Amino acid sequence: MIPKAGLSGTFYKIRNDDVLFAKATSNLAGQLGYLQNIEAGAQAYLELNGTMSLGNPQNLVEDPTSVPFGKTYSWSDTEVDARYLSGAVDVNSVIENIQKNSKFNAFKSYLNEGSDQMLDVVPYVRENGSSDNEERAVSSVNIGIKLCAQSRDDFDAGFQAFKAWERSNMRDNFRPMEFDKNKGFSLFSQD
Repeated sequence: MIPKAGLSGTFYKIRNDDVLFAKATSNLAGQLGYLQNIEAGAQAYLELNGTMSLGNPQNLVEDPTSVPFGKTYSWSDTEVDARYLSGAVDVNSVIENIQKNSKFNAFKSYLNEGSDQMLDVVPYVRENGSSDNEERAVSSVNIGIKLCAQSRDDFDAGFQAFKAWERSNMRDNFRPMEFDKNKGFSLFSQD
């Protein structure tokens, strides 16, 4: 959890919320970079971890393949301790910052390409806390990713395509390139 005890806790107490979320976004980018490059492939981690995230429960009763369906992933080093936050979390701002991160965009393109565009990766932000009557106390804020598709069937088909793609030599042809940090991430190139 961010911050860790000791001096970093004191440092973050005198800084603003942006610094905490910048650190969490940086840690998220590191996790995604690691997943993209592990020898066993990202599919091994993504299949065995994460939390199922279903669409609207009412829609699920009417149609078990309702939209959207996915899995959420977050890590302990992408969780922000709310005691160090100054106030309410601007979730939209956090999501925008994650979407601007080049490693997030590289991972998103990697998953899109490998799944034949059936899977998408979107930022995930959740406030954790408890409620007493009308008062809600936030204890931490998780940031991470949600791997999603339009339906459960699309998710399963996209994930199977991604597994096959990662196991093939097509994975070796994926080369994300950054043309200009200000312009963001481009499509991949093949050498």
